Amino acid sequence: MSQKPAKDSASEDRRAVRWEAHKERRRLRILEGAVAAVEELGPDVGVGEIAKRSGVTRAVIYRFFRDRADLDFQIRTHIADEVVAGLMPTFTLDDTAELLIQRAIHTYIEWTKRHPNLHQFVGRRSSRDGSRGPDVATGAKTAMALQVSQMFTMALAIADRETDVAEPLAFALVGLVDSTVNRWRRQKGKGMTAERLETLLAQWIWQLIAINMEGVGVTIAPDVPVAEAISQLSESA
Repeated sequence: MSQKPAKDSASEDRRAVRWEAHKERRRLRILEGAVAAVEELGPDVGVGEIAKRSGVTRAVIYRFFRDRADLDFQIRTHIADEVVAGLMPTFTLDDTAELLIQRAIHTYIEWTKRHPNLHQFVGRRSSRDGSRGPDVATGAKTAMALQVSQMFTMALAIADRETDVAEPLAFALVGLVDSTVNRWRRQKGKGMTAERLETLLAQWIWQLIAINMEGVGVTIAPDVPVAEAISQLSESA
């Protein structure tokens, strides 16, 4: 029996894979062009400018995105993913709790300062055409809070304590930072300095962590590397 159909099928599969990879590269180029357009021209940028920055026509853009609402949703998701990816490396167990908190807050506030238009765009749900899409900002905050929650859960489990406080505490901390920074950005320089805000947020975050951990019988020193503190919890459990 001839094996040609099988070979043809394998060849078609490879072509399909290459085609999908090509489409994904073009889609990514459009998103990167869109981010550049929002960065320079603001959150109300038109599709024409996005197409220009991406090196394609408006018609090509709508081959990859259903409508303006879908395009805006994908742009917001792309930006939010990059923000979360930039914050994740700040959560290292080799640092003290104090330094970890300070670095994470500084990284986020610096991003909002460098990219005010992107920060404003991600926080929106309405598109230029008036339609409303999914809340991307909430999704990003949820991802970050779950990451923080995992750290708290691990520490509490090692200390042989109830872990039910971990997730609510993590979401409270992320919400505190997000709402405070959003309000500060809307004041457009009329409020306190970024340095002052970073200091206050770091203090508030640490106080909330310390109080809640002490409430379940766990004491964490702010000047001890997190990995070492977790090891000490294991020994005392």
